[in-house]
Amino acid sequence: MQKQTTHHHQPGRHSALAASIALALTLSACGGGGGGAGDPVVPGPDPNLGKLSITSSNYVAVAQTAVSSSLYFMDSAELLVGAQASDGKAPTRFALAQLDRLPGWFAKGVGSPVVTGAVTTVSEACAGGGRMDISVDDKNNNGSFDAGDAIAIRAVNCIESGSTMNGGMEMALTSLTGVFGSSNYTATVTMRLDKLTVVTGQDTAIGNGEMRMDTRVSGPYNSSVTITVPSFTVAGTLGGVNYSNSLVGFQLTLGKAPGGTLYNVSVSITGALSGSMIESKQISVETLAPLVRNWSAVDPSTGQLLIKGAASSQLRITAQAGGMALLELDADGNGVFESSTTRRWSDLR
Repeated sequence: MQKQTTHHHQPGRHSALAASIALALTLSACGGGGGGAGDPVVPGPDPNLGKLSITSSNYVAVAQTAVSSSLYFMDSAELLVGAQASDGKAPTRFALAQLDRLPGWFAKGVGSPVVTGAVTTVSEACAGGGRMDISVDDKNNNGSFDAGDAIAIRAVNCIESGSTMNGGMEMALTSLTGVFGSSNYTATVTMRLDKLTVVTGQDTAIGNGEMRMDTRVSGPYNSSVTITVPSFTVAGTLGGVNYSNSLVGFQLTLGKAPGGTLYNVSVSITGALSGSMIESKQISVETLAPLVRNWSAVDPSTGQLLIKGAASSQLRITAQAGGMALLELDADGNGVFESSTTRRWSDLR
């Protein structure tokens, strides 16, 4: 005989379970159960934190910071493509000027130690006095500046072209196709500046940071260089006023191509920067159209930059003929540029 089992109904048990499930679903829909309707909402990070609002009272200063910081590298980069540049006194310009001398230093035997791979250090007099202490690392000891080679230079009261230099720089050639410095080659060079100081009259510029330079040369009037800057700071005094500019995630591409009379130079810029003229707050710069100048001109005659600040505020800079730049402000970020002014490029440098 099969034993029968009797199930006794317990009033309220299923209704309690159903109520619990309903409560859980309600809490999950509300985002959980640890607080009431009156609990404060925790805000996310402020997207405008540390950024500068571009206004009618500061947009000329914003333009000066963006242009001067960008041209700081632009003038220096022109050395790499053989373009005639302005007589800049930037630490990067002095450092890049040494690139032309590297093959000669290697060829003269500066990099020919007794033991292959050892580092040779010599001193070389500067044109106006002082010296440069040069440490050459010729990896394969072949007397040529080729991939894998590196050099460290420390300037000691070195006077060149009316400026006095002190501080250090390091350069390494990480890749090379062709002969470095010829009319047909590609190369990647990394460079680091260690408090490289340039003093010209009463003005001082101190460069700190690192960069990578990717250079392509395919003829006397066909070349390009892209300078990528993870982080770089230049500080000092100019006209008796202290200044400091910093760049982060910055990239500048400069090209040289036939055009106009002989050749044209174009530049595109992107990245973030800050400076003492803009309360040490950050702005970003991008290129809407490359800035272009003829080799015989100092300033671009075409091209457009867009500077962005906090709360979608923006400034558009348009190059015009005759060394002029049109500055247009959109302070509220609605896409309408409500005010404008014209400045000379020389005033923005």
